[in-house]
Amino acid sequence: MTKPIVNGTSSVVLRASTPELLRSAVTFYQEFAHLTIKSETKTNVILSSGQKFPENSTNIEIALDEKYTQPDVTLLKQGQTSLDWRSISSAVVFKATSLVDLYAYVKAREDVISFQVYPSELAPIELYIIDPLNYIVGFTSVTHPLSRKPKIVSPKLDAPISTPPSAASESTTPALIEASGSTASPVKRNIAVLTSGGDSPGMNCNVRAVVRAALYR
Repeated sequence: MTKPIVNGTSSVVLRASTPELLRSAVTFYQEFAHLTIKSETKTNVILSSGQKFPENSTNIEIALDEKYTQPDVTLLKQGQTSLDWRSISSAVVFKATSLVDLYAYVKAREDVISFQVYPSELAPIELYIIDPLNYIVGFTSVTHPLSRKPKIVSPKLDAPISTPPSAASESTTPALIEASGSTASPVKRNIAVLTSGGDSPGMNCNVRAVVRAALYR
């Protein structure tokens, strides 16, 4: 049995203006995100990722509303390579267990599916698509938007890639590893910091606090 690719505490309702669009959307999410039909009527279909408690599941309800007008995404498709969809249109975002599989699906169908990948196609962390109902739907590989160390997987090699270290971690991490595995005392270094404190009251203590935080990290 194919495992679902999306999860999270999420429930969203998408509207289709015609029965054909409804069926097209159902088929798309079944093939794309491996969701299964939880309940179905002529005017309403609920798709689910199927996880059981205590795991969180995702439900997508697609409802037929013949009075509804689908969003116009002509501008978004024309600016697929020059516009950031996240800044000009609202979107629903799901947590993805395998962003590589989702990316591979849309990449193989890029002639019919419009999508954007962030920060790059070499190391995707976020994927946004335009679904058959013209909704912007996003998928992310991080647990929350403030995550500092997302799991990056190469679309070609399908293997984890270590997150590039910052300039500060490049200089301090090797020393810490060496000190923890050796009985020798670590080499001490003096670090000089040149700042412009200014003459405003309280500025010097603020500068000292920033420098201390930077050295600590």
